[in-house]
Amino acid sequence: MFSTYLLLVFIGFFLWFNTSKKAKWKDKSQFLLRLEAKPQLSKAAVALIFVIATVLMIHQLGWMSGICASIVSIMAIGSLIVSIFPFRYLTSWSLILIYSLFLGLELFI
Repeated sequence: MFSTYLLLVFIGFFLWFNTSKKAKWKDKSQFLLRLEAKPQLSKAAVALIFVIATVLMIHQLGWMSGICASIVSIMAIGSLIVSIFPFRYLTSWSLILIYSLFLGLELFI
């Protein structure tokens, strides 16, 4: 389940990163362009995704541990996106592969 929580946080922070005026790239999808045009909608979606991930972590770990894990995961994934994204190391396929690998490890080991 932690893989899914972290994927939710990754998606949320990436949508938040998409609304930044400084973060520009050429090959944006139409979906991201529409969300960039409506920053309030995008930030509301990000808030909803973060709340869902936090509630799931609280349900899994308990109150204080879930809140701390949520804060730490948001900071860690935010740092990852800000530092790795300009190099374009993560594509959607590599993200799906990494998620599938860790989900499989989490479920079967």
